[in-house]
Amino acid sequence: MKPRNEIEKIVAEWSKKYGGNAKSIIEDLRERIRAGESVEKAVKNSLKGMPKTLQAMMAEAIAAGAFTASGAKLSSSALNRLNAISWSSDGFNLSQRLHKLDSEMYSAIVSVLSDSIKRGTTVTALARKLLDGYGNAKDYTGIGEIPDYLNKLLGATRRMQIYSSPKDIKEYMASIRRTRRMVESMRSQTALRSAYEQLLLGAERLNQKALNKAIEIAIAEKSRYLAERIARTETARAWSDGFYARYMDDPDVIAFQWRLSSAHRIIDICDFYANADLFGLGAGIYPKDKMPPHPAHPHCTCLIEPVFLGQIDTNNYTEKMDEKAVTEYFGNLSSSDLASLLGKNGVQAWSNTGNWSNYLRGWNGLERPESRLKKVR
Repeated sequence: MKPRNEIEKIVAEWSKKYGGNAKSIIEDLRERIRAGESVEKAVKNSLKGMPKTLQAMMAEAIAAGAFTASGAKLSSSALNRLNAISWSSDGFNLSQRLHKLDSEMYSAIVSVLSDSIKRGTTVTALARKLLDGYGNAKDYTGIGEIPDYLNKLLGATRRMQIYSSPKDIKEYMASIRRTRRMVESMRSQTALRSAYEQLLLGAERLNQKALNKAIEIAIAEKSRYLAERIARTETARAWSDGFYARYMDDPDVIAFQWRLSSAHRIIDICDFYANADLFGLGAGIYPKDKMPPHPAHPHCTCLIEPVFLGQIDTNNYTEKMDEKAVTEYFGNLSSSDLASLLGKNGVQAWSNTGNWSNYLRGWNGLERPESRLKKVR
């Protein structure tokens, strides 16, 4: 495995801190729901401290990104101004992005918990309905063993309560039908009623366990994903602004090279940026005024490196992007990789007409980068 690059190290440290903070939120949310608070109110109260904590962690990551790349530490006032300006073409500044993130987190967490509670309520109601079918008989003794078909129902229920595949749903519905048939054929057996009481008890315990698990998933997984998406993207954006502040006006730097992240696993637009020789300078090397936007997509942690005078042969340089180089790059890809980049319709369009720019996923053209750090110094 390749060592982490600068951006990945920053995000990894931030993620570690975020994980520690998530543990306290999980416990607080669990206690609030146990105390009877509605899911919506409990989530809102538990997340009250997260925006400030997240803002502070993000500010630290952005400062570290700018410091690592530009070699000059930002003042606190400069950092505040940095947080208030737009970092990309969508016009949102960091504070607005974090506010949007809060809303996304809230919706995601409420959705997971509400779904778990809804499923649990349905399962418990089913168990009660089966039990109530025996009236008020009191002449049974002992609890008895749960029949095999009820054990299967519990197992199917367990798999259904948080996430469920089509196979799980099929097994769950089959277990319900099987249980109903058994009830209809054995209604007079009071010993079976005791087994259903155990089923009800098991369902209630299972519901609480499932809810606890849903809380952990909602906070530690879903909200972490949303937060890390912002952290990775904004840290990479800050890093590139620091990089351009340092190298854009350096006369000894004649080009920039796109380097794939060590975390890069799936072929996407970054492979195109890093491996196509679009200007005759070498694979992934671009004139300083014709750079791909960085980061290229959410979670992108690719790096840009300076190319100094004398490092490359510029005899084959072309001012305009070489379409033949694009054709050569696409032509060397496997059919599955080409489809990943262009999509099925794009592959057909490129094969028939040579049109690729309208289909290349993530392609937003090339630009002359401008560092936003200049606005805060």
